[in-house]
Amino acid sequence: MKLKYLLSFVLGALLFAGCSDDNTIGTLGEISLSKTYLSIPEGGGNDTVTINAAADWAFQKSVVIGKDADKKDLLAELPTWLTASTLSGEAGKTQVVFHADATNGGREQVLQIGVGDKTQFLIVRQGSLEAVTATCAEVLAGPDGKTYRTSGTVTDIANTTYGNFYINDGTGEVYVYGTLDADGKEKNFSSLGIEKGDIVTIEGPKTTYGSTVELVNVTVLKIQKSLVKVVSSTENVIPAAGGEYQVKVAYKGSGVYPEIAEEAQSWLHVAKTQFIAGVPSKIETNPADTAVVTFRASGNTGAARTADVTFTSSNSTNSSSVKVQVGQAGLSGTKAVPFTVDEAIAYIKTLGNNTSATEVYIKGYVSQFASNGQFGATYGNGSFWMSEDGQYNDDYDKDFEAFRVKWLGNQKWAAGNGQLAPGAEVVVCATVKMYNGVAETANGYVYSVNGVTTDANGIGTAATWAPSLPPMLARLPTCMSQARSRRLPTTARSTPTMAMHLSTSLPMALMPTIRPRTSRLSACSILATASG
Repeated sequence: MKLKYLLSFVLGALLFAGCSDDNTIGTLGEISLSKTYLSIPEGGGNDTVTINAAADWAFQKSVVIGKDADKKDLLAELPTWLTASTLSGEAGKTQVVFHADATNGGREQVLQIGVGDKTQFLIVRQGSLEAVTATCAEVLAGPDGKTYRTSGTVTDIANTTYGNFYINDGTGEVYVYGTLDADGKEKNFSSLGIEKGDIVTIEGPKTTYGSTVELVNVTVLKIQKSLVKVVSSTENVIPAAGGEYQVKVAYKGSGVYPEIAEEAQSWLHVAKTQFIAGVPSKIETNPADTAVVTFRASGNTGAARTADVTFTSSNSTNSSSVKVQVGQAGLSGTKAVPFTVDEAIAYIKTLGNNTSATEVYIKGYVSQFASNGQFGATYGNGSFWMSEDGQYNDDYDKDFEAFRVKWLGNQKWAAGNGQLAPGAEVVVCATVKMYNGVAETANGYVYSVNGVTTDANGIGTAATWAPSLPPMLARLPTCMSQARSRRLPTTARSTPTMAMHLSTSLPMALMPTIRPRTSRLSACSILATASG
């Protein structure tokens, strides 16, 4: 009999030991139960207990029913599969009826009833707790609460203290959340010596956490050590330009054979394999041989990608496999992998005084509009600043300017199109350059806003630039910020007449072709001076 199935017996013994002097099961000075063990049929039904208390009593929140956002236990009085006619009562006798719907398996829960500073225990079981042998697929499809026995290969170990790992038997993959050691204790997983590639047989109850099926606090019945083990592998991913990745494996079968997942065979292949024979000793008469396998990847012009590589070693009676994931970086600045704002600025610095030869994609958040930069129908473009987090930093190393970019679809903005707002996530496609120390677009357009590439159904934000206010006042917060920045000349900030001159000295007909850097800030200088 496994230790986990002694639960009822052990708790019964504890209840007995904790009773009053008359040693009546389920009896304390303040509270007594007509019975401490309830049994509900597997097909569903009820069972009843009578609680006799000397004072007010209530079921305590002692049952874990899930995890919160911080992965802390969520507690309740009852498990989700069990209901009770009442969860609290007054002094005297109270009859409590428990109900459970039909289940395909067995489940059990220990409940706690508190009165004053005393606690009484009640065990509720439905069906049989005998483990059912199943494949991983059957575990995934089975009901929560049922205890399963299953076998599979350990494909990954997520936590080596609690013993959280994945097993796969070819029909599916199951996550194990918690493993008991040989003495039935938790947090001692390392004592079992389980490694990736080992074949294990385990038993435990099934639960579902979110969308993840788990076997919880399993007992390990058998460990079949793997014939192959990964000794080491290259730490970094393969560069986007291409390169090599090396994996060192130890094996005890008749050779070791790497198999690259079919979908990755077009860009990843085995370049060479070096075999090193193990040397027998008095301590290890059958040492493992070693293989060093070098993979080579071709260049990647798209998004980052990964490939699963399975190493298999076999002998006359056994076959073992272990899986390694090989990664390759994507080419930044592409549609699939846009530059971040910081990456874009760093890239533009490498161009010197040149404009990039090709368009690049840059992803960031709108921090503020340049003066007169709001998209409008007159020129069909807009100018705004972007940053990593949507904050304007007044720092050329952190702020990127999308200068006179067209709208979605590389089209001129027209009346009826959507409008950007600070905080919006944008991807800009453009040639880029450095202009007076500012990293900016040379010629480009807004590729996407908040994940959409057309504003036919909106752009995912209701924020606007205060349309009910006059345009000059609506831009006041931005203008005040710009008036404090180094982008506005001191004379313009301090002299309203000069600011007005700068904003009106250029003929409107020339505005599309002449770059009035200072005039884009002059309206702000008027507001800043007036407000000061």
